[in-house]
Amino acid sequence: MQGNDAGFFLASLATLLAAIVPLDGWRIVPPRGNGRPCADPVEEGSALWVGADDLAAALGTSLKVVPPEGPVVFCREGNCVPLPLDGRAARRSGERVLVEVAAASRGLGLRSRVDSGARAILLETDPVASRPAATSPVEVGSPGPDLELTLLDGKRVRISAFRGQRVLVQAWASW
Repeated sequence: MQGNDAGFFLASLATLLAAIVPLDGWRIVPPRGNGRPCADPVEEGSALWVGADDLAAALGTSLKVVPPEGPVVFCREGNCVPLPLDGRAARRSGERVLVEVAAASRGLGLRSRVDSGARAILLETDPVASRPAATSPVEVGSPGPDLELTLLDGKRVRISAFRGQRVLVQAWASW
């Protein structure tokens, strides 16, 4: 390798390493892409929390937060994934909305891996989660799926509890 070739090679290698390993600050690296800078994550036990806006920017999704205590919703190409502000998947921290990396990844059909040395949160496509669910169509007159719902008073109820009665299931979303 001649002098100019070696210089070009070293400059290219430095550019590549800068895209992969951030020199300062954390990065979120999506399944396809170089990654985006993010604010320092918050560690609590085995949980790692990042800003919902940082995760949305890294994944190229839009972000909606339904006030005041509604879910955090990530949307892309007409598909929306809500994460409840329940303190397990998402929560408020002052003005910021934080999402727990593992819970958000599962909800979005991804796997997450944290590389503390490289200060990177690596997101990978989860082949199991990205497969369509194995469902069969419900025939007219046959029982539907046994849905479980949470009532306004916090009690959980299954549709099978109303067997023999007429039940109307109405789905609604504000986004």
